[in-house]
Amino acid sequence: MLYNHRYDLINKTLLDAADILEREGWCQFIQQNRQGQRCLTEAIMATSLPIRFRHAAIQRLQDYLNEYVMEWNDYRCRTKQQAIAALKSAASTEI
Repeated sequence: MLYNHRYDLINKTLLDAADILEREGWCQFIQQNRQGQRCLTEAIMATSLPIRFRHAAIQRLQDYLNEYVMEWNDYRCRTKQQAIAALKSAASTEI
C-alpha cells in the first residue's frame, strides 16, 4: 500500500479520540456530561486535528459500525471499553 498521509491523519484522529475517552470517560445520550465524560462523536470532535479529518474519522467509524455513530453510542455500546475498542478497530481498518 502506498503511503497515504490523509489516511494516517484519520487514524490518528480515531486513536486520539480513544485516548480522550480513556482519560476523560465515556457517556451516552449527551455530548459531554458534567463529569467531563464524552460520547464517541464528541471525543472525535475534541481532537486537535483539522475539522476535515475529524469529519472523515466520524465517517470511517460509521462505516466500520455500519450504523450512525450517535445511535451506536447511545443504544448499542454498553461500556467505555467497547467504545474505545470500536475507535481502535476503525483506525486499523483498511480502506
